[in-house]
Amino acid sequence: TNQPHHVGNKISGDENHSLSNQQNNGRLKLIRFGTNCDLSDQKKWLPQLHELTKLPIFVRVVSAFSMLSHVGYPLLGLNTVQLYLKVPGSRTPGHQENNNFCAVNINIGPGDCEWFAVPEQYWGAIHNLCEKNNVDYLTGSWWPDLETLYKEEIPVYRFIQRPGDLVWINAGTVHWVQAIGWCNNIAWNVGCMTARQYQLAIERYEFNRLRGVKSVVPMTHLSWQLAKNIKISDPGLFELIK
Repeated sequence: TNQPHHVGNKISGDENHSLSNQQNNGRLKLIRFGTNCDLSDQKKWLPQLHELTKLPIFVRVVSAFSMLSHVGYPLLGLNTVQLYLKVPGSRTPGHQENNNFCAVNINIGPGDCEWFAVPEQYWGAIHNLCEKNNVDYLTGSWWPDLETLYKEEIPVYRFIQRPGDLVWINAGTVHWVQAIGWCNNIAWNVGCMTARQYQLAIERYEFNRLRGVKSVVPMTHLSWQLAKNIKISDPGLFELIK
């Protein structure tokens, strides 16, 4: 079990558990919740997955307009759906999505979730805060202190996701989430066919390589797949893939 870390004055655990402010015999109480439950089996989850095909095309799990649909095989939780079974107080610590791809998150309910998000342009500032607190930005568990972010002039979006609400996480957005009530969430990733998305994905691929972290998305293979499958009309995206 990972030990809790802090960025600023707040502490939290990893995605599989978090720390509440309650004490039990002088010790912090451990909260457990279900995370990254695989829903990729189309035979088992066919009715539910069919419902998701009714979403607008740019947020669908499978779409010719999503880079991740061209990988050619399942990347669990990225181009497939995963489920999170949350209890009040459970937290998903700060992070960016794998290789900076966009993400879709739907709250099934019945409770609410609270979201915090920082634009991609400020990820370096949060990375520096992690470094100052001896926390690994890529592999560590961290929960930013809002007062510290305000002091550093880092803008923060903060909002409540109610049952039925869909949250779109743009490419490279830094975010962290906590459950206010009992709720179930489903999530997956999307790769928009834009030069900006591809550039951010490649940049994170190289950053991961320098830090000795294996990227979940095989960017070299994906690049060849895109070149083979898609007639690219965006000059910027064409040049980057080339």
